[in-house]
Amino acid sequence: MNLAKNSRSSFVSPAAWMLGISFIGFLDATYLTAKHYLGSSLTCVFFTGCETVTTSSFSQIFGVPVSLLGSAYYLTVFFALAFFLDSRSMKVLSFVSYFTILGFLASVYFVAVQVFVLKALCLYCMISAMTSTLLFILGMVVLRKMGRALLFPIGIAVVWTALVSFVLAISSSFIP
Repeated sequence: MNLAKNSRSSFVSPAAWMLGISFIGFLDATYLTAKHYLGSSLTCVFFTGCETVTTSSFSQIFGVPVSLLGSAYYLTVFFALAFFLDSRSMKVLSFVSYFTILGFLASVYFVAVQVFVLKALCLYCMISAMTSTLLFILGMVVLRKMGRALLFPIGIAVVWTALVSFVLAISSSFIP
């Protein structure tokens, strides 16, 4: 780590942004989890496919709602970032930055499932995809400041950008 060039305090701002974004992601995923366990229907404002997506066979992994896994992911990121902001442990920040790749890859997969398999979009799922993508981008910014190799994450970002562009191009068919 090149901390002479970038002091530990220069990582506070991206970490604080990541903390806030992870909290938004946690609220979103927890809302979906609560709706799942309560058996309540979702109100889908911009898209018409919330129920299709959240009740599909893709909405659970080994009987566990994907939204619950998302809640756990966002909560892990949140607490790790809170620990970093308190301790300034660069190992923790590095872990979180690499961990965001997992959330990003999950988002790529689930957006692809919505678009290509289910042919339906869920507003809450897209909010989660946006929050995990923002966490990923900020995580890559942190890793870059640390002087870590970025070839693999940049490749993923290019693929994700292409996928998002495609989704935006066809999303007019999903808007009521």
